Amino acid sequence: MRRFILAALLLGSVGLLPGASTLPEAPKGSRYLVLENGTGMLIRPGRVVTLHVVGKTRDGTVFADTRKKNQPVTFRVLPGEIMAGWEDALMFFHGGDKGIFVVSAPLTKGGKPLAGVPADKELVFEIEVLDVREK
Repeated sequence: MRRFILAALLLGSVGLLPGASTLPEAPKGSRYLVLENGTGMLIRPGRVVTLHVVGKTRDGTVFADTRKKNQPVTFRVLPGEIMAGWEDALMFFHGGDKGIFVVSAPLTKGGKPLAGVPADKELVFEIEVLDVREK
């Protein structure tokens, strides 16, 4: 049942399920939803973040999945170093949180290009924030 509710929210947020609720909007326009609350530090610029991520295109095609190989990603949150949509949405997550966010095509620009990440398409990310720490 829980998976159905989450799927309905996600599909509605990207326009695939008419009439479903939309996700809250971050300042630059990314949409996000924290599904499970953690107790860790809030993600902020300059902090180092470790997370699992599953990235999908709007049609559900998976282009990234760190869980598959059990290899989470770690990076410092710095403006211009990550996708603009990530800068926007990640600021609402704490260490231990699980959630989703949707990045519109214009916000997929910026940062260092990542292999396999489609350019100029709306992208959906499922994340699990494993750790947030200061430098």
